[in-house]
Amino acid sequence: MKLKPESRLLLFHSCGDIGHIALVFRGSTRVEALFFSERLDELLRAIRSSTFIYEVRIVWPQELAQALGLRSVEKLEDYLGRCMDCFYVFVNDLCRGVSLLLAHASEQNS
Repeated sequence: MKLKPESRLLLFHSCGDIGHIALVFRGSTRVEALFFSERLDELLRAIRSSTFIYEVRIVWPQELAQALGLRSVEKLEDYLGRCMDCFYVFVNDLCRGVSLLLAHASEQNS
């Protein structure tokens, strides 16, 4: 699939037991938005109600693209380029950061 460099990609990633993140990429190196929720249905609801939904052209993975009524990128590499390992390090670090923030907030509230 031929994608324009400015096409926005909405990408979902599971952070295991703590929840899910969604990132809005503009090109392969610029993140315009980050969403987090413990529940996927809440995350989808937040994204649907945001203004970013009007800017997004493609979604990964395919089943969430269908849930949002948008088209899916067939291969993530087509959009993000050759550094897929870099991408996975990035999103896994985000998940660890979210986990630390949640733990700190829990300590503050107890």
